[in-house]
Amino acid sequence: MDLLKRGTIVCNRSDCNAKMDYNLGKCPKCDNENCYITLYWKGDHYKFRRDASGQVLTVLSAIRKLSAMNEAMETDPQFNLRAWTDEAVRERRFEHQWDLFIREYDELLAEDERSPEYVRVLRCDRRKYYAMIEGHDVTLINLELLSKLKQAMAGKRPKTKANILNALIHFFNWLRKNGVIKAMPGFPEIDGKNMRPQRAIDTDSQIEALERIPQPYRDVMEFGMELGLRPGETCAIKVKDVDLRQGMVLIERTWAGAKLRSTTKGGTQDWLPLSDVAYEIAQRHCAGKHPETWLFVHPLTKGPFRRKRLGEVWNKYAGIPVKHYEACRHSFCTQIVESGASMNEAKLLMRHKDPRTTEKYFHGRAERLRMFVNKRRTPASVIPLKRNEKGTDSEG
Repeated sequence: MDLLKRGTIVCNRSDCNAKMDYNLGKCPKCDNENCYITLYWKGDHYKFRRDASGQVLTVLSAIRKLSAMNEAMETDPQFNLRAWTDEAVRERRFEHQWDLFIREYDELLAEDERSPEYVRVLRCDRRKYYAMIEGHDVTLINLELLSKLKQAMAGKRPKTKANILNALIHFFNWLRKNGVIKAMPGFPEIDGKNMRPQRAIDTDSQIEALERIPQPYRDVMEFGMELGLRPGETCAIKVKDVDLRQGMVLIERTWAGAKLRSTTKGGTQDWLPLSDVAYEIAQRHCAGKHPETWLFVHPLTKGPFRRKRLGEVWNKYAGIPVKHYEACRHSFCTQIVESGASMNEAKLLMRHKDPRTTEKYFHGRAERLRMFVNKRRTPASVIPLKRNEKGTDSEG
């Protein structure tokens, strides 16, 4: 045991405390297999009774732990033995750090700086997917373990896998920011070949779909499509947010599940110009209402519409294979770019912070792209051919 220069592994029975036999893997006096490590370091005595997963040490696990400590003493100039104590390891376990992570999110949630829906999903992810890494020291979670976690999600949609692993990436970034880990572990890649591509539809398709939507839901859906709003934002507009004189509407809040957030997803407050159609809808729904009233009021509940319910109605009646969000955001972005808006203008109307996000929302429609493909065949673009001396064609 060349790496066991410092430290002793002894029987953990209080009436024994004999040095363990490394070859037999147990105490030579009482045959006990459990043990602890005792080590003298810089004037203090330390005892270690558990491994990184919280299990009582056996001879084999004690040898592994003591070997690792000895190696770290030799190679790490900033070696701190206290980081190896049972208490420190317990604090670094995944479940303990995850609870601290969620606690911070709860504080941000109380200040309306995080979406309650996202925090709810984080809690569900731990319960449903992260059991495999509970009990592990976060400093020891590596690519191999995370790859096993990914394999355990076999059958899940690539988008679902990506979301689950992305939540862990946020968690490990938080650990690094707080000095719990020094570097990010490697993460397995998600194969996106089976991910459903986002789609966009033209205005004619939107109108045809809206005609199939029940009347109480039609205006709120069409208003969102006219401005490219997120459905949760459309449902959160109040009468006071509409400036009919200027033809503008203020987008400053959104619904996240059943909770109203005082900011949008991007944390912005933006005035958007009303299209002619949106203006008529807003004018109709503002008439005779108090400024604090919701612009769109459900005729049965007398309260605001909800994003989830709009999606359910859309899926049931629209008759086209696109989601409600795609019919609003993705379609709006594609339509305004194809109508002549620059990517920068589209970015402003979409309220994106990063132009690369706007590019992801633009989907050139097949009919328009086909027009450019066919333009290749116009006479002006045909390259003339010359006959060479051998009678074969060559480019002129």
